[in-house]
Amino acid sequence: MFDFSKIEDVNSDYIITTLSACVKCHDSLNLKFFPGDAIPTDYQSLLRPLILARLLSSNPTKTSEYFLWYYSEVDFPRVPVDNSVKKVGDSTSNSYELDNIKNPSAVPLLRLGRNNPIMTIKRTLVITLLLAGMVLGSGHMAPAQDLDPDEVRGAIDGAIRYLKNTQKPNGSWEEVSGHPCGASSLCVLALLSAGLTKDDPAVNQAMSYLRKFSPEGSKTYTVALQTMAYAMADPQRDMLLIQKNVAWLEAAQIKGSGTPEYNGGWSYDISGGVPDNSNVQYAILGLYEAERAGAMVKPETWQAAKTYLENCQNRDGSWGYMEYNRPEGQLTMTSAGVANLIMINGILGGRSAFVRDGDIYCCQPDENPVEDRINRGLVWLTRRFTTWPGSWNYYYLYGIERVGRLSALRLIGVHDWFREGTQALLQKKGIVASYWKGEQGSETYDHIATAYALLFLAKGRRPILVSKGKYADDSGWSPHPNDLHHLTQFAERQWRLEMSWPIIDIRSATVDDLLQTPVLFLCGDKSLLSGTPQQRRQLADNLRGYIDRGGFIFAEANPEDDTFDAGFRQLMRDVFDNDPEYELRLLDVDHPVWSIEITIPVEQMRKLEGIDYGCRTSVVYVPPHRNLRTDSARPVPPSLSCLWELQRFHQRGEPYPEHVQEQIDAALGIGLNVLAYATGRSPRFKYEIPTTANQRLADHVNDRGNRIQVAMLDLQGNANSAPRAIPKLLDRLAREMKLPVDVRPIKITPDQDEIFDYPILFMHGRNAIELTDAQRDRLRRYIENGGFLFVNAICSSKPFTESFRREMATLFPNRKLTKLAPNDPLLTDACGGFNLPTLMLRTPQRIEGRRTEVVNVPIAPELEGVSFDGRWRVVLSPYDLSCALEEMSGSLQCQGYTQEDAFKLALNAILYAIEYF
Repeated sequence: MFDFSKIEDVNSDYIITTLSACVKCHDSLNLKFFPGDAIPTDYQSLLRPLILARLLSSNPTKTSEYFLWYYSEVDFPRVPVDNSVKKVGDSTSNSYELDNIKNPSAVPLLRLGRNNPIMTIKRTLVITLLLAGMVLGSGHMAPAQDLDPDEVRGAIDGAIRYLKNTQKPNGSWEEVSGHPCGASSLCVLALLSAGLTKDDPAVNQAMSYLRKFSPEGSKTYTVALQTMAYAMADPQRDMLLIQKNVAWLEAAQIKGSGTPEYNGGWSYDISGGVPDNSNVQYAILGLYEAERAGAMVKPETWQAAKTYLENCQNRDGSWGYMEYNRPEGQLTMTSAGVANLIMINGILGGRSAFVRDGDIYCCQPDENPVEDRINRGLVWLTRRFTTWPGSWNYYYLYGIERVGRLSALRLIGVHDWFREGTQALLQKKGIVASYWKGEQGSETYDHIATAYALLFLAKGRRPILVSKGKYADDSGWSPHPNDLHHLTQFAERQWRLEMSWPIIDIRSATVDDLLQTPVLFLCGDKSLLSGTPQQRRQLADNLRGYIDRGGFIFAEANPEDDTFDAGFRQLMRDVFDNDPEYELRLLDVDHPVWSIEITIPVEQMRKLEGIDYGCRTSVVYVPPHRNLRTDSARPVPPSLSCLWELQRFHQRGEPYPEHVQEQIDAALGIGLNVLAYATGRSPRFKYEIPTTANQRLADHVNDRGNRIQVAMLDLQGNANSAPRAIPKLLDRLAREMKLPVDVRPIKITPDQDEIFDYPILFMHGRNAIELTDAQRDRLRRYIENGGFLFVNAICSSKPFTESFRREMATLFPNRKLTKLAPNDPLLTDACGGFNLPTLMLRTPQRIEGRRTEVVNVPIAPELEGVSFDGRWRVVLSPYDLSCALEEMSGSLQCQGYTQEDAFKLALNAILYAIEYF
């Protein structure tokens, strides 16, 4: 007898710890508690079988000898008295004995024998749940990313609060001597980069303050930072001020100096003198943001700055602070030099595509020596990369952010610059502080150090929209280097969201590397199938893993080129194991890629092929044009990437002929439609994407142990309609809820007796189904014997829903599908899940002449079920969960629950099934 009735401040963990040691040597337990009316909540939870199972599991050799009673009835003060639970003691206490059961059939509430597969699994479910340390009902989902999104968001929010709190009533911040409005410009620029708008009171006050300062008599730093703030806050209103500042910066650029090496640089003010690369950096930043906002900067200004930067680059690829004495390279100045050349190169543009006499020339040789200088600077930075150089640390991180983002590199060498820099900033700030402490020079001002830190976090976290796959060492994989840069800029303007586009070498990238991007773009005039057979197989496996985990491939062959085309088609066959279900097929004119964002004129449409995988088309391919092979008079259209390359966001010289601009506009529209379709216009911030998600999945698969197995019921191939739904659900349950589930995809058909090995089955479908008599018989026996079937209609398909209802009426003519009440245990936290009084239903809506939008409407959960003995054995959702579980809830063509609500509902279903076996 263990008497806890006289022990104060004891909780269930204490009780379990005490009893775990005793159960190793005892075949029965007597537990004495307080009188029934005064039983603490912790004691009640002890007697819930999940906790009891944890206790029993401390002796694995005896676990199989204990048989759990039907525990839905186990809750004080009423406990069933049968051969497994005996009431002992007097009337003033509740004392129970759990006997060592030798005969499972002696437990009347259990209809299945101990060795029945479903009950064996059930016993394992209950025991392993608590061995894993899951706290049911808490609703807490500990993120598994290497950067904690909540911590990063908290740091950004804290910095915003700090800057707002240190802002003066007139809208300014404490200024650095000799640089009026410079610090204030930097602080408001940081706030704008973090997502605040011109309508925010702090921003509005700051901009009113900045507009009081004319560039006359000012400094290079001040004018450049002020220009950047104007360009980001409200460029239309302040365009005259932006253009005025551009004129000042152009006038301040050194020209005609007695020292030619100084020409093209900037010093502290308009008087000239000796330039330094820090002032040069900020002058170029100001001019770059001005031109992005629509202002005009003279081409000769950019060319002179380019020449200056080339002249003062050291032989080893680095830059120092000043040109005249060729000092040793510095991290701060080399990051500035690399970023400056990238910006200037982007403004001046290359010659890989151009228009002459109304004709478009694509894939032109473009020998650009600037790229060699940029690469040499990157090599120098790679060798010396650090997140905390020891001086001017915050200033340096802001420069590194710019290098990483503008160079389209996720890694500088082997360093993930954003994650490593973020970790360094979080560690430096600490847990309690909301700001960063300044260290030297102008950074001794805390608000300046905090502004630089916020700029790194806010700009560096920008979502990745699309990545370009590198697959060769020459330029054949990227005939138009600025194509994605221009397409991303176009998307930024349309969605009013700043994004990035990195380059990924797919030859060495892992699945986890690929998963950093929602869309992988492949193009060129070379075959993707280089390397050894083993390397080709690894590439195919990685791409399949990428697609399985929600990735999207967008590919394009050059017009009339068969080299890339043949390689890509074979690669897709390898990726999908030559399964004829996953072949490239022509996309019809009703596919969303023709209208989801911008309606493409019929005359500008081109042949597009795709592979449908899961809830969407997961591969979109632009094959080569075949006109010259069919004697067609229609001219061969330029590639999409060529037309993206030609896009001008700032007019220089004569405008393109109308027929050229129409093609460019259509190409941008097709690209944007594909990206909107693939991402749902909601790409994730970098810190929200784990770097080892696929590896953790592999770890779960390898470490099977006693894990919950949830199988997918495959009928007429319907499991393939959303093959990622259950693996993603189970992976998330394992990662976030710490539920011991087997994340391997298990498919079973109602033609197999193995159906009885799985206590929980999921099923979904898009098309109507019809069971055979043998399938009906097996499924009926599975359900009658205690199995649980959870079903949902993909994209809320009515044909599937109606056909499933007919099958249930045939299987159970005397048991109708009944709507679940709002307070049903499956829809509450009764089984340890979530209270779900309402769920958010996503409904895409297309308005004529406008893009497709999604309307979220809160509704009461609509579930139907078939019950036995008051317990649901079949539950049907006519609204989609599976596409949301595939993380396609951003889809702009599928009606169903949101991703979070689908996950909660699926979790509740699993916990309900466990509770009521």
